[in-house]
Order: sequence, then C-alpha cells, then structure tokens
Amino acid sequence: MVETLMKKQPDLDITYVEALCVKVAGLCHDLGHGPFSHTFDAMFIPKALKDDEVYKKDEKKFKHEHLSELVFDKIYEDKKEDFLKYGLGKHERKAVKELINPPNRGKEKSWKGKKGFLCEVSVEYYRKLGSIIT
Repeated sequence: MVETLMKKQPDLDITYVEALCVKVAGLCHDLGHGPFSHTFDAMFIPKALKDDEVYKKDEKKFKHEHLSELVFDKIYEDKKEDFLKYGLGKHERKAVKELINPPNRGKEKSWKGKKGFLCEVSVEYYRKLGSIIT
C-alpha cells in the first residue's frame, strides 16, 4: 500500500525509510498478542505485567500494542546493526513504535505535519495483513 502511494503520489515525498517503518510496524503490530489473542490479553497479561509501569498506570487502557512495543524493542536491540544498515536509527525506532501504538492526541509524535497520514496507512496495512493471514 505504501509503495502504491509512493508511485502514484510522488508529491507526498514518502521516503524509502518511511515506507520501511510502515512495513516494520505492520509486521510487528500484533506481536504483543499471545496465544488465543484477546483471551490471552484479558487472562495472562494482568498477571504477567502486574509490575510493569505502563500497565500499573492504567490497566483499563492497556492494549496488546504496548507489549508489541516491548517485543519490537527487544528485536531492535538484538538486531540493531541490521536495522541501522537500512537506515532505521533512533528516530525511526521511535516512529515504528508510534505506528504500532499511536500516542494520545496532543503528545509529541515523530510523524509530524504532512507525514501524519502514514499512521493511517499502517492501520490499513494491519487490516489487509490480518485478512490475508486469517
């Protein structure tokens, strides 16, 4: 989807690295789901993350995307050199995490101004990927 936008709307000025961030986020979005998906979220996560700061802050607003961010961080740290080869540094790491789990409105985002639409592209990417897999 993001390649189509790059080709058909070059005025959007989507870079290779931005497109790669959308793809990585699409692939990592549901890593936080355990077996049995939302049942896992409701039954296992409260026990496993009882000491996690984000979870303790607001259990009711906790989503599997937070866990996906943690998994992505682990993968990034383990394969940092590979990510850096493709231009995915500190800023892009933050951007991928925001695409996985968008921050609340009013919070500072890596995708500023005219590039904010990339968040919507990644959401559509998740939907399409989910329909292919299921």
